[in-house]
Amino acid sequence: PQVRDLTTQPRPGEKPTPQPRHKIPVNPPQPKPRPNPVTPAPATPAEILERKVRGLLNKICPDNLQVITEQLAAIELKNVEQLETIIKLIFGIALTDPHYCETYADMVFTLKSRYPEFPSERDGEKAVTFARALLNTCQNEFESLPTTFEPTDEERARMEPADLAHEMQMRKKKMLANMKFIGHLFLRQLLAVKVIGQVVHDLIGIREGLPEEHKIECTCELLCTIGYTLDLTPNGKDLMTQFLSRLTDLKRSTGPDGANSFSNRIRFQIQNLIELRGKGWQRKNFKPGPQKKAEVKSDQANQAQASAKG
Repeated sequence: PQVRDLTTQPRPGEKPTPQPRHKIPVNPPQPKPRPNPVTPAPATPAEILERKVRGLLNKICPDNLQVITEQLAAIELKNVEQLETIIKLIFGIALTDPHYCETYADMVFTLKSRYPEFPSERDGEKAVTFARALLNTCQNEFESLPTTFEPTDEERARMEPADLAHEMQMRKKKMLANMKFIGHLFLRQLLAVKVIGQVVHDLIGIREGLPEEHKIECTCELLCTIGYTLDLTPNGKDLMTQFLSRLTDLKRSTGPDGANSFSNRIRFQIQNLIELRGKGWQRKNFKPGPQKKAEVKSDQANQAQASAKG
């Protein structure tokens, strides 16, 4: 038989065992939905090209120049935008690493004959060649040169003095690297003489007011790089004479109070350039460019032999 309502009575002196109570929540908590994982957008063809070219350029040195150049030349370009992207990337890295300016200029010289030309987007205009795209990039980089190297009030308020000085120094180095790279492109006949003439005219040409000191410094950097080659042709020699005549006038210029218009550093730099031409562009102190590993080892071996001989 089934026993119902069976309970036990507490013993004398014992408290009854409390029975657990179960409360049923009115609105039980619902599990939070997991956010859907964000799927990254697929890279565009332009992003893929830029990533690939940057990866190759970051590996370049004189030893692997030919290998990297061949890998860049093997990239199949489909339009003008991709051609301009490669040139801009080469230009950009050359300005941040001026020690390898000649290496990058050699690369550009080789790529000139390896990439195709593309029809212009505008009717009646000539096809866009590598040389034309290079000239456009040179012009854009030149026009983007800073007009002053004095920090703005916002930069002074935002940056520490040491960081601010470093930033100004890096801007100046990039500016001079721009001139050096343009010079090496000219030496490889990638830029015409008239382009050099226009660049120098824009920097120190006669106009209302005197040019800023950094523009004179740019001119001296450019002419030091190309002076010897520019003097080899009658047209180039005439241009160089005009350039130095203008620089001489600037060196001698004074203000209303009779003080020199430019700092001693700039005036000495102009004088050094004039003397350099007078000596046939033979520098006393030659700063070598980047060397290949074999050249470094050869120099070390020669130094070791000289030391052994006493």
